[in-house]
Amino acid sequence: MMLMKISNLIILLLTLLLSACRWNQEKSLVIPLRTEVLTIDPHLSYDLNSNLITYQIYDTLYSYHYLKRPLTHEPLIAEDFPQLLNDGITYQVKIKKNIYYHPGPFIPEGRQVRAQDFVNSFKRLAYGPTNSKGWWLVQDKFVGLDDFRLTTKKMDDLLSHDLKSIEATDDHTLLIHLKRPLGAPLLMGILSMPFTAPIPIEVFTKMNNDLTKYEVGTGAYALEDFDVSERIHLKAFNQYLHQRYPNTGDRNAHDKGLLADANRPLPMIKNVEIVIVKDDEKIWKKFLDDQYSFIDLPREKHAEVIDINGSLSKSLSNKWVLDENPAFYQWFVEFNMQDDVVGKNLNLRKAISYAINYDSFMSEVTRNADQKANSVMPPGVFGYNPASELPYKYDPKKAMDLLKKIKWDSNKILKFETRKDSTTNILFANFIKKDLEKVGIKVEVIVNNFSTFLEKAKKKKMQLWQGGWLLDYPDAENVLQLFYSPLGHENGPNKSQFKNAEFDRLFHEILVLDNGPERFQKLQQMEAIIHKELPIIMLYFSKNYFLVNQQLKNFRFNDISPGFFKYLRWQ
Repeated sequence: MMLMKISNLIILLLTLLLSACRWNQEKSLVIPLRTEVLTIDPHLSYDLNSNLITYQIYDTLYSYHYLKRPLTHEPLIAEDFPQLLNDGITYQVKIKKNIYYHPGPFIPEGRQVRAQDFVNSFKRLAYGPTNSKGWWLVQDKFVGLDDFRLTTKKMDDLLSHDLKSIEATDDHTLLIHLKRPLGAPLLMGILSMPFTAPIPIEVFTKMNNDLTKYEVGTGAYALEDFDVSERIHLKAFNQYLHQRYPNTGDRNAHDKGLLADANRPLPMIKNVEIVIVKDDEKIWKKFLDDQYSFIDLPREKHAEVIDINGSLSKSLSNKWVLDENPAFYQWFVEFNMQDDVVGKNLNLRKAISYAINYDSFMSEVTRNADQKANSVMPPGVFGYNPASELPYKYDPKKAMDLLKKIKWDSNKILKFETRKDSTTNILFANFIKKDLEKVGIKVEVIVNNFSTFLEKAKKKKMQLWQGGWLLDYPDAENVLQLFYSPLGHENGPNKSQFKNAEFDRLFHEILVLDNGPERFQKLQQMEAIIHKELPIIMLYFSKNYFLVNQQLKNFRFNDISPGFFKYLRWQ
């Protein structure tokens, strides 16, 4: 009788254990975002929130290894790395077989990726009516692509015109034709972004080039339903067969046990719920109530939850893990170089650079959670020198002397614009206002939501603003192109409209160089020009802080390639 009771107890415990395992396999990933998702279109996605969605849905030829730092590329849809042919400007790329699109209203089940779909993607990227945010990345780099943009004005043109830039020689072979040699960091960066994800012909023939309501991805997650201002539901794609969890990693990956799932099929969590919650306090309360899988830690909560040793407070550490990692996001004050007041007056920009108390800014605005800038180029990219120093520092007397020199009118008001309307963004702006007014420069803070800021940035009419840049790929060129004059057009990243002929000449030269002493020297020359002309005043490099549920495994955030949901697993 006793043996029977023990056996029954064991069976009951095993049943409960198996039930718990099944429940964890079914448990959703629930993530809050503070601002709306602007788009799910891979050719329009260019902000962190939109990228967070598109990188789950759309796979590309190449990606970044999940468990290696510094970031290194690996094939994703491609079979191997590009092979350079004898002419020195043509690359051959072989494509894996049996890569499936998510089925949908316009895409039949079983539709596989073909080489021509990458030709379609480059066509869509260049096609003017698409209004792609990524055009500047490929402009003047590929044979015939700029001409294609000029000659295709309507859908019939897009379908009928051949593209010389990229050629499908069979269903699984691509030839990429460059106008001139490109350094590997730039080419691989372009081929790792959703801007070059495969696009089936049905997008042109059946969908009228509109990917704002439907998706045609091949990624680990398919779009189940969405409202970009409220909630997005992603569901695991059951035909995702071309990638498994990595079986190699760096020392950090080994130390943190991130290789336990080596070679497992992906994705490991079936459902992802992304909710838009614009109120920071609501997010925090729901987080404490265990309603979210992980959150990025608000700066205003750092002092509350992280002790002086950098450890998580005892009240949270029994359930949550603090994940800290460097970001490829940098912040600065940016000037409109075509503005009659700030753009035409170098001494005014210098005065502003001396008026900011950088140490107090780091303490009050970032809670000393980020890294004070010492360079235009961020840590983690070739060209960054940890021993570099900025040519300006806090010196209010020097600022006031410069203002006297230019006979600054103390009644004049400068307009400083925020990127978003969050607490941190407003704190940022008010700090700049306070410091500038201490030396006699009046400032009006204009608070924008992100959509309004982007619209104003397009029109190039702002005076000075909260500048920020998240790198598209880990290379200094991606930062320095913010100051390349041909990219000062409406959708270009050169929002300051900075123009300098010597800088532009050097920019062309670094494009064709691989990393080495010659490239490093030119990068330093370009940075010196920025410091001399001051289109921006560098402030800090971000760090990422996440609070992650202890039961959620394999978390390692990468803001350049944020398609990491597929690697996560519930214990």
